[in-house]
Amino acid sequence: MIDFLLCATDAGGARNLAPLVGLFLGRGLKGAIFASGVSAPFLDNEGLNIEIPSVATIDDAARHLSQKKPLVVICGTARDGSVERFIIAAAKQALIRSVVVLDEWFHYRLRFADEYGNLTYLPDIICCQDELAKKEAEREGIPGRILRITGSPSLARLAALGERFTLEPPAVSDVIRGSGNLPVVTYLSETHAADYGSAPGEQGPLGSFLGYTEDTVREEIIGVLKESCMPIMFVEKLHPAQREFNCRKTQEGNIAFVVVRDIDVWSLMWHSAFVIGMRSMGLLESVILRRPAVSFQPGLTGPQLCSAVRLGLIPCALSRQELKGWCFQQLKTGGSFSGDRRIQDFPFTRKDAAENVVNLVQETVKELP
Repeated sequence: MIDFLLCATDAGGARNLAPLVGLFLGRGLKGAIFASGVSAPFLDNEGLNIEIPSVATIDDAARHLSQKKPLVVICGTARDGSVERFIIAAAKQALIRSVVVLDEWFHYRLRFADEYGNLTYLPDIICCQDELAKKEAEREGIPGRILRITGSPSLARLAALGERFTLEPPAVSDVIRGSGNLPVVTYLSETHAADYGSAPGEQGPLGSFLGYTEDTVREEIIGVLKESCMPIMFVEKLHPAQREFNCRKTQEGNIAFVVVRDIDVWSLMWHSAFVIGMRSMGLLESVILRRPAVSFQPGLTGPQLCSAVRLGLIPCALSRQELKGWCFQQLKTGGSFSGDRRIQDFPFTRKDAAENVVNLVQETVKELP
């Protein structure tokens, strides 16, 4: 028997659960970690083995839980058909407590609903980043009695790291070390073409075509930066879930073009003049690190799902012309290097976020008969 089982199969969930491991072990608790090839690099194992289980059904998850016998499972949230959902459902069947830590400000109900809209995968407790997340989750039908505001362990860790960066900046990555005095523009790519389709009328596993893809957005950004005629280093940071890729460096006119996936994105953003993305959580992380950032979603169809935009912290450019105006202004003023570098406090970066989650987990276990 173990005290806790952590489960996160995507990068966002793993970043949120990582700060919990040391706190659990520091309280003398025994645990285990389930991850995936994508999420494992983002988890602090603190001596625990990180397992990549084969789980494709609730029955698969039940077999793993019967072997581990945890008192509680703590999960991130991931897409439909994820290990997390099966673990939560199996835990409910086995009368094992379950806790989920949210990492985004959208699709609250969708994260826990089955194909019929029923909340089949609802845990005992959901940890919310702030009051807004709690209210929006309630509006989507999540019972208020299971929602708790804890702050975001991942974003709290980043804010603390940002404070250290102001005193001792992180090392410059090899990827951009040769850039000299060139402004570094970081593009946070995603996997929208595979997830939503790449043309009008197409459908992906996560929904219908968004009006753009990571490829069309990249080409528009490069076109805008070429118009500036300024020498620029453009770094495309691929999503951790991007399986097929080529790390490469090329020169396109005034643009030194670099493509990379496995890199410390927080250090990369710190050394960037500004950051461009679509709806990546990295845009909100850029704000925390005091980096100018913009969401670029040309031709967007459907609701706005960029958390940093929805929180009112960055603008969203819906056309190439809007992006051009924003980028040229940043290049003119020097981007991040001309601004205030002090780290701001936000409700979701509260310093006690990870401790709040761990306390809730222990309180939940104490309620067991």
